[in-house]
Amino acid sequence: MHTHRLRLTRSAVSLACCVCCAFADNSLAREIRAGIEPGSLLIQLGRIGQGAGVPGIYSLTRKGELVRVVSYGEFPRWSPDRKRFAYQLGCETWVADVVKGEAICVAHFAYASLSPPPVAFDLLAPHPIAWTPDGKFVIRYAPRSQPGQDVQLYSLACVDSSSGDSCVLLVLHGSMSVRRFSFSPDATRIACETVHPPKVAGEAFRREAGIYDVKTARLIQALSDGSADTTAVLNPLWSPTGKHISFDCLKRDGTRSTAVMPVSGGELQVCPLGVPTRSYCQAIQWTEDGRFLLVLAYGNDGGELVELVAVDTENWTRRMLYDGQPLCAAGLSPSADHVLTVSAQRQLDDVDPDARGIGVCPVDLYTEDEQLKRRYPQGRGVPVPEGMYPVMLDW
Repeated sequence: MHTHRLRLTRSAVSLACCVCCAFADNSLAREIRAGIEPGSLLIQLGRIGQGAGVPGIYSLTRKGELVRVVSYGEFPRWSPDRKRFAYQLGCETWVADVVKGEAICVAHFAYASLSPPPVAFDLLAPHPIAWTPDGKFVIRYAPRSQPGQDVQLYSLACVDSSSGDSCVLLVLHGSMSVRRFSFSPDATRIACETVHPPKVAGEAFRREAGIYDVKTARLIQALSDGSADTTAVLNPLWSPTGKHISFDCLKRDGTRSTAVMPVSGGELQVCPLGVPTRSYCQAIQWTEDGRFLLVLAYGNDGGELVELVAVDTENWTRRMLYDGQPLCAAGLSPSADHVLTVSAQRQLDDVDPDARGIGVCPVDLYTEDEQLKRRYPQGRGVPVPEGMYPVMLDW
């Protein structure tokens, strides 16, 4: 497959759109700026209301300022070594190398829609772009149609980040559709959440999760907490060390818990939370040493407050990082020394600017100071340009 290359310069550069790519307006400038710090926080900002801000991908500088990197770019995702990041422009997938200073268009698809739409029991939407652990391939969702199906199904497309060669990564048979997925560190196995449409009218979709062999697509092991009250298994996350997999279990009573399973066998653990009524959970991220799991929890009692908890899988204690208004995104820095929260508030005209912004707080997860463990991290807000709101981030 032919790839398109663009040299990054200190000045903004316009990107030409591929002929086969159906942008709504090919006259819009696509700009990329050089000088991005590897591994810096990348945030996609969308437009809402009035304002002069340009939608696209922004980088957070050391001074706490947001600098536009890619105009109209979407879904930024750092490579494992954090020297490159993949992103989307319309129906094209690009990879920017911040060390070499060039960007490559590695793929263009017939569909601009990248990922399955959010469902009612997802707190945070899945990221549409991922990398294999070795950084060689970019993985993205590939819509596939089925005769007579009203619901769009998805498989996974594997794109070589250098050559642009692509193939279907995981061939699932019949009407199965992939949602969230996570690789083992050696990339030989993949944990997938799959969706099975109802066989007869009136039945609900069946949602399961399991570990598959990447080469053969053979199911190696189904993921389950062993409870008869579990109606769906969602959101599998492989720890970077490969020792654990976390997954969420939806219950008949409307609660959702996060379980952690040792891959080599052992006792399954349910993550502890701070407030019992906030029992609707979603695991977000592992720290790179595989010790802490970040979990977001909402209340199933009708309350709007949420909590963000770092669960220590060595002793199954929790560290409360946030307790407040709803979030649309959250995450830890690669070194786990900062926690980021993004408010779900998007009504910008009548609220404090901080309510729609981004909070970055220093945190020490590894401290032995019991008093420090009980304190909430205190940090600073990052102002968002007027008329803009955060959509998706990666760190």
